[in-house]
Amino acid sequence: LLNAGFAVLWVLSILFLAFFIHLCTGRSVQSFRDDMAILRSMGIPVRTVKISVYVRMFLAMIPAVLAVFLAAFLIFRSPKANPNFTYLPWWGYLLIVLGMILLTWRITARQMKKLFSESVRKNLAGGDAQ
Repeated sequence: LLNAGFAVLWVLSILFLAFFIHLCTGRSVQSFRDDMAILRSMGIPVRTVKISVYVRMFLAMIPAVLAVFLAAFLIFRSPKANPNFTYLPWWGYLLIVLGMILLTWRITARQMKKLFSESVRKNLAGGDAQ
């Protein structure tokens, strides 16, 4: 019963993180909407614009990955904190990084669908039809 409770807590925490990342990336991508409309109106291929948004999102993930490894290293080196934490094996950290990549990829793909659902004209006008 305790393991089932931990599993439910784990799933809820993953859902919360996915929602939080979706909210943050949504704001970031929406702030890029005007720039993207200008790039599209200048004739830059849609594929290039999409790749640039993905690269932007993955570059934003680098500090989070570094923070995870820095926190693990500092806790490992601290004599007071070390006995209080159980360490993950190497594949646990790999799963965390792969999960972050998967969430970022999926959420960015959904944001891109929203951005490219409107025409260039609407994006340039700020979402208002003219």
